[in-house]
Amino acid sequence: MEFSERTLQARDIADAFRLTDVAWDRAGEHLVWSEGRSGRTTLVSWSVRGRFRRDLVREPDVQARVGYGGGEFTVGQDRIYYVAGRRLYSQKLAPTEPTLVAEAAFNLSSPTLSADGRWLLLVAGTEDHDRLLLVPSEGGSPIELYAEDDFLMQPCWHPSDDRIAWISWNHPFMPWQQTRLRVADLDLATRQPALSAVRQVESGNSRPCSWFQPAFSPDGARLAVVNDASGWSNLAIYRNSDLELEHRIEDEAEYAPPAWVQGLRSFCWSDDDHLVLLRNRQGLMSCLQYSLSTRNRDALEKELGGYTWFSQPTAAPNGAVGMIGASAQHPPCVLSIRQGHVEVVQRAIQEGPSLHSFSKPRPIKWEAGKHTCHGLYYAPLEGTAAGRPPAVIKIHGGPTSQAQADFDFDVQFFTTRGFGVLKLNYRGSSGYGCAYREALDGAWGEADVKDTGLAARVLTEHLGADPQRIVLSGGSAGGFTLLLALIRFPDRFRAAVCRFPVTDLLALSTDTHKFERHYVDSLIGPLPDATEIYRARSPLSNVDQIRVPLALFQGDSDKVVPRDQSDRLADSLKTRGIPHLYTVFPGEGHGWRKSETIEEYYSQVERFLEQHGGI
Repeated sequence: MEFSERTLQARDIADAFRLTDVAWDRAGEHLVWSEGRSGRTTLVSWSVRGRFRRDLVREPDVQARVGYGGGEFTVGQDRIYYVAGRRLYSQKLAPTEPTLVAEAAFNLSSPTLSADGRWLLLVAGTEDHDRLLLVPSEGGSPIELYAEDDFLMQPCWHPSDDRIAWISWNHPFMPWQQTRLRVADLDLATRQPALSAVRQVESGNSRPCSWFQPAFSPDGARLAVVNDASGWSNLAIYRNSDLELEHRIEDEAEYAPPAWVQGLRSFCWSDDDHLVLLRNRQGLMSCLQYSLSTRNRDALEKELGGYTWFSQPTAAPNGAVGMIGASAQHPPCVLSIRQGHVEVVQRAIQEGPSLHSFSKPRPIKWEAGKHTCHGLYYAPLEGTAAGRPPAVIKIHGGPTSQAQADFDFDVQFFTTRGFGVLKLNYRGSSGYGCAYREALDGAWGEADVKDTGLAARVLTEHLGADPQRIVLSGGSAGGFTLLLALIRFPDRFRAAVCRFPVTDLLALSTDTHKFERHYVDSLIGPLPDATEIYRARSPLSNVDQIRVPLALFQGDSDKVVPRDQSDRLADSLKTRGIPHLYTVFPGEGHGWRKSETIEEYYSQVERFLEQHGGI
């Protein structure tokens, strides 16, 4: 196969940086972000005055290991604070040696600095109850403040430092199903600081709801938070004085993502009257400025109209805003927004093919019986396909995650090789309201599989794809759906690319990590009552019906879906003589971090599809 200079190569993807979080220092003079390079993560700063970037952390690797990670660092007046496993470090905003602030008995996450800079709140992840810890910023032993719920996230300070808020939840719920917003007073003047008057904030709706990202206004008069009490994740504003609801946005759009990791943000206060909000509608995101006094939501189209996905907005007291932005034409980049001017201060891809030539997403939906199904379609790059093109159905993991209109390296890898790509948001996906997500309850392995089969028909009957060259791609829960689709629709797909799939639901229920230990309870049913359903819907129970070529990839250090789940699938394919590829990457977990792994993965996928994908 011959490709043009516009083709996204495996090396381009392997060399890309992972940009995951961003924060201003308290003067608004330095923007700091976390940057993943191959198997490690560092922190990088950009100076507003000097217009230069510099690495801040040489060692140790910046990494929070609570759940799926996230919430690695925070920035103060002239210092950064970051976690590396069980240790909390600080250092100046310069490439100097770090200082150990504290070491805990558990993995740490979400350092959050008090307004006076003297204290830090942290989340400690444990196998029983998570802990909310308080640590002196100059160093000292952690003080346990709270440990009464299975999970904690997103702690925040009131600007007077005498009140804090956080999110908590318990098994069997996931954080997008049912959480609690807790607020408590904190007396820091005593020898042993402790919480008092711990309260649970009410949504004003009898429906159990999920809460996301509490944040006090700069003047301390209000508490902003997102909840889905109306069936959509919308912003709500509470009075700090009595924690009564003052106002709520009512909008059939999502203002927060599901909390898969620690440290997520979907809005920020820019002053006492204004917030910057991220609004997700139909898989596309817009950035808004919202005024409490006028209740107006103004899209920042002039400044950010070229982007279709954003994350981690952050604001400095001087009004500067930072965030990560992306689109089909913009690989992830760190953005600085000051007085209406947008500046790109770092890009995930430093060099590569011409970005303007990449395929753009088009939101699509179609009727499937009594429900509507959603997706994002990317046409093959112009000039790469003749006649009816091959196509890939990309199945997201989760399973209650969402295919988004960000810059997707995986998608552009395929479109620059002549494939159309449909990123499927089957029933159960986030981003379309609670009712759509909850349509997967009790139906995982059925509703998602049926929607995958229907997506193949949409590709061929409405989007012009070759019915003989439809390929599936998915990982984790997406791999589970992929395998069941191959079993249920044996003649509908040409080949499949599968990463760390769930193949045995009963084994997963005992082997997986704490965060997802009871996830399947709502998706299929609680054990032991649903034991037979678990067996019936496990791909390994019907693996002998998989007959199409399959490329299978697994990390040998995966703690979410252990390697044994893939080993047994590969053994069956080998025994029955099914064309397949099985690669286990050493030192990799639930996804690829090392650049050499990423390059090898895409190189193997390319060779596999040349042989079995009909291209």
